[in-house]
Amino acid sequence: MSGFWVTTINERNKAAYWGFWAKHIFHIRYEPQALQPYKDLCKIIGGKKHFICSTNVDGQLEKAGFNRDKIFAPQGDYALLQCRTACTDEVYDNHAAIDSMLANMRTPLEVRESDIPRCPHCGDFLVPNLRCDGNFVEKPHIANYPNYEDYIIGAENKNLVLLEIGVGFNTPVIIRYPFEQIASQFKNATLVRINREDAFIQKGIENKSISIQADAAQVLKDVLGC
Repeated sequence: MSGFWVTTINERNKAAYWGFWAKHIFHIRYEPQALQPYKDLCKIIGGKKHFICSTNVDGQLEKAGFNRDKIFAPQGDYALLQCRTACTDEVYDNHAAIDSMLANMRTPLEVRESDIPRCPHCGDFLVPNLRCDGNFVEKPHIANYPNYEDYIIGAENKNLVLLEIGVGFNTPVIIRYPFEQIASQFKNATLVRINREDAFIQKGIENKSISIQADAAQVLKDVLGC
């Protein structure tokens, strides 16, 4: 399905829209087991006090063993659906729906009419719960932000490692820029930036930062082997 991406759903393309998304969600969210870099990171963190801010939506952190209560992930979750018009803040687990779509495809590219998910409140289409437009239902994901904020505030006068892994400039305001600001303002904070292409450090925090321009999976593997 290379080059094929359905961005919006309507009555005309609904079967193909979910033909694409059902396969995409299955291959990204449900088919893979925990990948090795996530398992390595979980072992490295161990029992240390931590909190994770992530823009990932694939469930890999939980699969690797991280506690969901210690994860702030504001971009959504491939495992959830929401009303297209956000008529409600409710979100819905999609595992059974995805399995049914894939098991009963009416063509290689289209799902059955009866498998197309609808909002139980307004009857409109359900769509993946991902931050992509102004109708994104963020309530279940933002709910953990106060705990994340409290963790950061509570670490102001403690030794704090800001471990940033593979964060580029797609959504830098969520992790990259805040981490730089924290490193600048907290006297005992150290920023560790691991990035294959964008590992450079902003001027002013060089003496409080470690830049590692390398593949993150290999770096985590090397750290675990030390």
